[in-house]
Amino acid sequence: MNAESKVKHVLVLENKQFLKLNGVNELGRFDDRCVSVFTKDDKLSLCGSNLKIEKFCVGTGELEISGKIFSITYSDRKNILNKGIFSKIFGK
Repeated sequence: MNAESKVKHVLVLENKQFLKLNGVNELGRFDDRCVSVFTKDDKLSLCGSNLKIEKFCVGTGELEISGKIFSITYSDRKNILNKGIFSKIFGK
């Protein structure tokens, strides 16, 4: 994969209680237990307790979340989109 084709993002987690992330294109579902965000190529799911979005700037793609963070999961955005399309066509 060409390095120029990927837009970089940086994730900083401080003591499992404060997360800073840049390169965010879109904010998905969120509540006090789970936050889903999208970068150019990935979906990130953050799970924990008492999660709160402190800052989200659409223009710069900066996101800050506070709370107790238990897990950070990356998923390939293209596979998520393709799975949804095939599920609708084939009913799986």
